[in-house]
Amino acid sequence: MFEAKKYCRNPNGDIGGPWCFVENDDTNEVEREFCDIPFCDDPDCLVFTKNSNTYMHYTDFNKTLSNLTFGVKLWDSDSYLEASARLVLSELALPLTGKELDDSGVGIEIIIGNNFTALRHGNKDKPDYEPTVGVLKSTEFTKFSLSWHGGFISFNLEGQIKPIFLAEYKTKNNLLGFKKNMFSYYSAQGTNILWYFPFCMDDFECDVHTTTGKEFQQFWPLRETSVGHDLYIHVRSHKSASILIVSSPTVDYPYIKIVLSGLNNYTKIMAKEYNNGPEIVLNELQLTGLLDYWDWREFSITFFANTMHIYMKKPAGMQTLSDLTNEMFRKVRWFSVSSENTVAHWSFFLYPA
Repeated sequence: MFEAKKYCRNPNGDIGGPWCFVENDDTNEVEREFCDIPFCDDPDCLVFTKNSNTYMHYTDFNKTLSNLTFGVKLWDSDSYLEASARLVLSELALPLTGKELDDSGVGIEIIIGNNFTALRHGNKDKPDYEPTVGVLKSTEFTKFSLSWHGGFISFNLEGQIKPIFLAEYKTKNNLLGFKKNMFSYYSAQGTNILWYFPFCMDDFECDVHTTTGKEFQQFWPLRETSVGHDLYIHVRSHKSASILIVSSPTVDYPYIKIVLSGLNNYTKIMAKEYNNGPEIVLNELQLTGLLDYWDWREFSITFFANTMHIYMKKPAGMQTLSDLTNEMFRKVRWFSVSSENTVAHWSFFLYPA
């Protein structure tokens, strides 16, 4: 073990990514820890997605757009054969499956895979599954372009003239027909998929995310600072809103979970170190008026070594909600958001427009 030293590598194919051995300053034990290695083609607007039957995380859409470009990349090469990604364009941010989006007439779903690609739900006719062998890679982002007008949608691989598909989506007796050529939200899914959406910067406004369920479906990197990592968010919610912070988006443990204004107005900070281990309550506060659906509330979370500080912005300045110390804080690098039994709106690192 000690001959391996502290070099970052991944000899056992850990899904979490490259790791190294580090010494715990408190216990003097040697532990494994994931490494902060940037992607070679690290783009703006990077997001990692997991898979679920129901779309519960949406991002607002610039309604003046009639086309977009985006990139897709596999997190790990082992998922190459069965890899697929799904993109939804919708007029409403509702917790629906792709088929339910189709049946309700509020959205369409595109499936992209190393076997086939198609407009799977929302198609006016029977979907044509076009072969796209090897289109998704773990070595680089595959760039796609998507355009729509008059009920027709074209999906292209960047650099190719012929589209992967040209399809007509349903616009009769539904919301998509009433608001033709317009979409209000997009949502992405796919097991261990990295996406980037460069158009999120086009209108010089901060994206607003809408969560409609308790599942943590999308993950973003924490912002690296000169002394550690931080997260700066704005949130609007009728009642509760949850933040999950992990070492890698593919690894469930250890995790830190912050539930703002949950049951009986209790804000809880919880941690779980390993599977089948206990979920420990690190701190519990009963605070009224912490969240409001009609007013953005601003929070800042900072990590330095084994400490975590949570602040809330008040008219008089930043108020400390919690100062905690735990060894798990050293390992966190990614975050996700959700909202159980309610709708919450979020923005990250910028004030929402």
